[in-house]
Amino acid sequence: MNEVLSASGLEKSYEDIRVLAGVDLAVVAGETVAVLGPSGSGKSTLLAILGGLEPPSAGSVRLDGIDLATCSEPALASLRARRLGFVFQEHHLLPQLTALENVCVPAMAAGEDATARAHELLAALELGDRVDHFPAQLSGGERQRVAVARALVMRPAVVLADEPTGSLDPRRAASVVALITALAKADGAAVVLVTHQAGLVDGFDRRLTLVDGRLQA
Repeated sequence: MNEVLSASGLEKSYEDIRVLAGVDLAVVAGETVAVLGPSGSGKSTLLAILGGLEPPSAGSVRLDGIDLATCSEPALASLRARRLGFVFQEHHLLPQLTALENVCVPAMAAGEDATARAHELLAALELGDRVDHFPAQLSGGERQRVAVARALVMRPAVVLADEPTGSLDPRRAASVVALITALAKADGAAVVLVTHQAGLVDGFDRRLTLVDGRLQA
């Protein structure tokens, strides 16, 4: 199996508070992995470390076989932009950009033109008629779907989703998770999604729970 993301012995502490206590994880291409646990259990911290947004106190993370700790900041930023897609609980869209322009932001940062790909994704997300709308003109569900398109525009190896439906009603939440997994699988990307809502991830390949800083099946 093609392993695209792995973590070994991850630990994280903030002063005297230990959040992660030895996390091991291996994710293969096209796999969907859910990490469950209550608020405050360390799920978001784990995802931030997996995505190279935050360093661990101990342990290592490899993306495409590359140890993130060995990367310079520019190299790490480039690797994140090209190989990882992020979806957060808040959409984090830029208010001065249209939906289409927001989706293209990761490609623009990488010096690439992804206009055609962005149009394709927005159409698949039933936003083809909203490409020129600004975030303030979109509903909450529409803004989150734009954020999903932005995460997928570079055809990443792994999509990391941190409570991506926390601000949505149950019907829209289920729809957004289904869209993330369907579009990611179409490109062969893996998905690692953290949530406290177990019902949203019934169809995932694996469901893990973060308990006392460690992952349990």
